[in-house]
Amino acid sequence: MKTLRSFSKYLVGFGLTAAMLIGVTSANSAPAVGYAAVTTVQGDAQYMYPGQDWKALTPGTMLTSGAVIKTGGGAFVYMAVNQKTSAVRVNENSVLALEKMQQLGTAEKDTDTTLDIRSGTVAGDVKKLAKASHFDIRTPNGVAGIRGTSWSITVTVSSGNDQLYQISVSCINGQIVYAYRGTDAASAPVTVVVNEQQQIVIKSGDQQVVTPATLTSLQSQPLIAQISDLSVKVEASPINPEPSPTPTPTPAPPTPAPAPAPPEQNTSPVVP
Repeated sequence: MKTLRSFSKYLVGFGLTAAMLIGVTSANSAPAVGYAAVTTVQGDAQYMYPGQDWKALTPGTMLTSGAVIKTGGGAFVYMAVNQKTSAVRVNENSVLALEKMQQLGTAEKDTDTTLDIRSGTVAGDVKKLAKASHFDIRTPNGVAGIRGTSWSITVTVSSGNDQLYQISVSCINGQIVYAYRGTDAASAPVTVVVNEQQQIVIKSGDQQVVTPATLTSLQSQPLIAQISDLSVKVEASPINPEPSPTPTPTPAPPTPAPAPAPPEQNTSPVVP
């Protein structure tokens, strides 16, 4: 799977989703750190950063790039990602890495976000992005380009072999451009456009173009309800997706210099 993840980076680098994702950025300042603000936690959910132990995930937790979230059976997590540019739900028995969250420092408030779904189901509602903003979702074999879209992506990995998997990409509204490659590193990448109310299912090793299928009402209605609940609750959450800056401590006033000692007086008797 490492080979496939390396390929997904190659896809973005060479702009296979550039038509939808990349604009010209007129930066006014250096990129700033973006945050994911956890608004709702149901059941057992944890997070960790590389080299650290897992910790319990609770509402109000602010996560930065590099954090990995995992959920147990029956659990889910709601988050506002990168200055509320998107609302994201991590479903039960899922693993999601927050690979990149940046605010690009432009007058248009462009953002750059990359999520990495390693297993399970993650759904989201991404607001209409500014011209130079990016929102990518990595999977074991490719990258989904998101722009003003409600979506749900499931990665099912074989318990006995992580090279065997199935990926389902569903577009509730808007449009998704999904670029992927099979196990043959020399094969040409495949790009599929998934329109509103469509879904594609890709299995490990698929090299051919997958034709999107229309979502049935039994498939789409639960997704629509889930996204609606997610969006409303994240938007209404009082949790600030960008923590207030730590106030700069006021320097202590300088210690005044001690007053000079008075001159020593001669108390010896005067000899006439």
